[in-house]
Amino acid sequence: MAGRSLLHKLSPTTKVVFLLTTSLLALEIQDPKLNGLLLVALLACAVYLRIPRRVSLIFIRSGIIVGIALSISWLFFSQVGQPLYHIWDGFYIYSLAIPLTLSMLFRLWALLTSTMVFVVITQESEFIAGLRKLKVPYVLCLVFALVLRFIPLLVEEYDMIREAQMARALELEKIPLIPRMKHFMAIIVPWLVISLKRVATLSAAIDSRGFQVTGGRKRTFFHEPRISVADSVVVVALIGLFVTVVVLRTWFGYFVIVPGRL
Repeated sequence: MAGRSLLHKLSPTTKVVFLLTTSLLALEIQDPKLNGLLLVALLACAVYLRIPRRVSLIFIRSGIIVGIALSISWLFFSQVGQPLYHIWDGFYIYSLAIPLTLSMLFRLWALLTSTMVFVVITQESEFIAGLRKLKVPYVLCLVFALVLRFIPLLVEEYDMIREAQMARALELEKIPLIPRMKHFMAIIVPWLVISLKRVATLSAAIDSRGFQVTGGRKRTFFHEPRISVADSVVVVALIGLFVTVVVLRTWFGYFVIVPGRL
């Protein structure tokens, strides 16, 4: 989304490093208190960006649905620590299951918030440019670009086919679940056919331009991302924070509840 905030003005490379380091920090830290601090910092970035409600609701709903599933699986089926609460015969909630559940929830929400912030401040072209600057092979950059380009196209085609079926008086929301699954094929089949045709057209277009996976001359680009002093400071701070957390956890055992677990 267009904007003039400080986060929008960062270099594409800095934005990619932001996504990678915050995501890896969320996975590296096992202590729910520190994961909670990371989540608060990322939420502060989201509030600063004034993300529209229609965008944030997508991530909030996903976080609630997956969070409920994670809470049930980790709280009731993690047998770590000492039995704390007796649920029924032979079934307990263990002492370390509660902090592990909180840690997993904060991890999930931190990953979703980091992704939401990154998606809001980064255009597709900036994402690819940032990957190129980080020396990611051009073939992988092309794959990422095609994936990002195809996602909105697939959504548009699905909506178009669904509206066409509704014009034929097929409204899935008003049909019971089992018959709905059968009628759903009337949307999925043409959707897959259109997608496969689009992939074949794209493949022919790439071949006609002489694209080579390996070899060939060194590529040049019209736009090259520039890294300012502010970008350098942010990148060094993010990487330094991540390296510090890794060293403290690996060598000194900090940020860990259950050793040997991610």
